[in-house]
Amino acid sequence: MVYNAKLIAGEIKVSQEYKKAKDTIVICILNDNVVKRNAYLSIAKLKYEEPEEIRKVNLGYHPGDEYLTEMVKYYIIELPKFKKKKPKVGDLLEKWLYVIGGDRKMMEKCKKENEEIKEAVNQLKEMSADEYERELYEIRERSRLTYNTEMAEARRKGEKIGEKKRNKEIAKKMKEEGIEIKLIQKITNLTEEEIKAL
Repeated sequence: MVYNAKLIAGEIKVSQEYKKAKDTIVICILNDNVVKRNAYLSIAKLKYEEPEEIRKVNLGYHPGDEYLTEMVKYYIIELPKFKKKKPKVGDLLEKWLYVIGGDRKMMEKCKKENEEIKEAVNQLKEMSADEYERELYEIRERSRLTYNTEMAEARRKGEKIGEKKRNKEIAKKMKEEGIEIKLIQKITNLTEEEIKAL
């Protein structure tokens, strides 16, 4: 509840009304069956209790408000109930629950259908790999990054060499045409010595 209150309070700027706050959804994923309900997903709101008779004041509210607010909802997901139900993979929630619940067969199926789930499963495998496998993965990643960096650097060097070669050819033709060395330098970015050596 404290965390929930902070989320709501954090949404409102100074001097704004509470009505301007956005809806807050708290998601609880439980590894035990806690809620006495026949559903693996239970959505709860903050509901008023019926007041004691001595606390009642007749102000004509028929019926009175049943909920404190419509902005706050709790989504309680109980994994043991989900595993018992074994629903078909219909929506994104069920796909994620198969991943979170650790059903390997369904996890593989879900990762083929959703790119975000595929990325999450790959990261999960990396995190849960033993030390040797993790080290191999990191070596492969470093090798891939090193290769990409070296190839990019080689490409840059190649382009620079190619540019210099073209500039020398241009400078040679300009020199043959009798164009001033200073102007050739400006156009080709070659040094005076490089131009004289052509």
